[in-house]
Amino acid sequence: MLETLVFHQARRLGTGPIHRPAHRPGPRRNPGGPIGAREGHPVHPDPSPGNPGTRGRKGVLIVSRVLVVEDDRALASTLAEVLEMDGHEVEYRTSAKDAARLLGKVPWDVVVTDLVLKDGDGFEILQAARKQRPPSQVIMVTGHGSRSLAVRALREGAAYFLEKPIDMEELQAKVSRAARERAREVENRELRRQVDKAYGMEGLVGRSPGMVRLFDILWQIAPTDATVLIRGESGTGKELVARALHNLSPRREGPFVALNCGGMNEGIIESELFGHVKGAFTGAYADRKGKIEYADGGTLFLDEVGEMPLGTQVKFL
Repeated sequence: MLETLVFHQARRLGTGPIHRPAHRPGPRRNPGGPIGAREGHPVHPDPSPGNPGTRGRKGVLIVSRVLVVEDDRALASTLAEVLEMDGHEVEYRTSAKDAARLLGKVPWDVVVTDLVLKDGDGFEILQAARKQRPPSQVIMVTGHGSRSLAVRALREGAAYFLEKPIDMEELQAKVSRAARERAREVENRELRRQVDKAYGMEGLVGRSPGMVRLFDILWQIAPTDATVLIRGESGTGKELVARALHNLSPRREGPFVALNCGGMNEGIIESELFGHVKGAFTGAYADRKGKIEYADGGTLFLDEVGEMPLGTQVKFL
């Protein structure tokens, strides 16, 4: 049998649901008094007819999770309280490192972050938010004279940007719009998952007991970072299975990189896998990334891995 290996080239990010703790009443905002929101504690919304929150396509109430990242504690608390008034579930962080760590643990619908932070910058937060599946909607807050950085943020995936001093009505409008866009993305992914489960996935079609069992196995494996060995005769669809695993996994936004290991000598396959630097051998006129590096954040598909030279197998392991 021909054998194929599929490597998932990324660490798994926690994307499970947040368990909301019981509401603990805290100080409310009074004229001249303290701000109600506290760092590290969610501001629990109380949606009502006058505080509708975000609604999906069918009018179902969606309580959006919003993370505010701002090193000015008073401003962060104020922003959190303003967004709470719109029915969002809000937390804030005054440290970029704390915020990035939190983004790696739990999902957020919308992230509002200042561009300039004491221990980092908004681009670090943007990168962490874009790693969520689906990516969080990011709103970048900039000071005067930093519009060029705001344009860069939009190019790198931010949904919107705001200029200081912040117009609270504009903030509320953009957060609600971003929350609706995130809700649509989540709904579309769920619909796609249901269709794939019912009718096959990514070119794999069938209702026989064997195909149903294959689909069940793929659904179990896809969310993990396990290395997968796919066995089957030539033409049975091993690459289709590998692509289905990739497209069902949290790494689906990353690259799917395929390499046929058959018919390559040791020098060529090592160059393909690991890359090379300029001048490493005759004809190496420039640095070149290997397939392993290209597949970072996605999936590496090695077809006919059993044909890989033994010396390369040792180096690969």
